[in-house]
Amino acid sequence: MCLAVPGRITVIRGMEAEVLVGETIRKAGVQLCPEARDGDYVLIKTGLVVQVLPETEALELMAFFGEMIAMLEEDDEPADALT
Repeated sequence: MCLAVPGRITVIRGMEAEVLVGETIRKAGVQLCPEARDGDYVLIKTGLVVQVLPETEALELMAFFGEMIAMLEEDDEPADALT
């Protein structure tokens, strides 16, 4: 299963964007969203920008992803760490 993740475009060079996802820069093609610009919040999926997002929606999604990651990290703690 592929999951689209939110990020923010740091720079576009030609048809390739560098997108900040969390603390990682990912490269993604902008062929499907030629209206995307530096600084835009976007969804990326399988190496492509698939949607430009309004800032408020993107920030909500980023917060949600952060909460999911935190819950997954809690589940990975050894059982003795909980006592």
